[in-house]
Amino acid sequence: MSTNLKWEVKGKHLHLKGELTYETLRPLWLERDKIIKSIEHINVFELTRVDTGGLALLIHLQQFTFINKPPIYFSGITRQLYALITLYKLQKIINYIP
Repeated sequence: MSTNLKWEVKGKHLHLKGELTYETLRPLWLERDKIIKSIEHINVFELTRVDTGGLALLIHLQQFTFINKPPIYFSGITRQLYALITLYKLQKIINYIP
């Protein structure tokens, strides 16, 4: 059983809460084009779990902005998420504020 993913856009900030996994990311994936237009920052601190599918979506959101506007940066990266980023050697790809 998985916890739902919730998100809230406040100005140019996207706040993610819950689990960002292969099983929960579909609603955010379907809304990504609308959401990505207005954000510059994604806060991931309240994510309780991220799997490789969730990490792939975060990278996709960031890479999409390279084409269309200044890049998105992330904040609130937990030890667990950073471990996943490190496992795939993505430290130089993910823009984040420590």
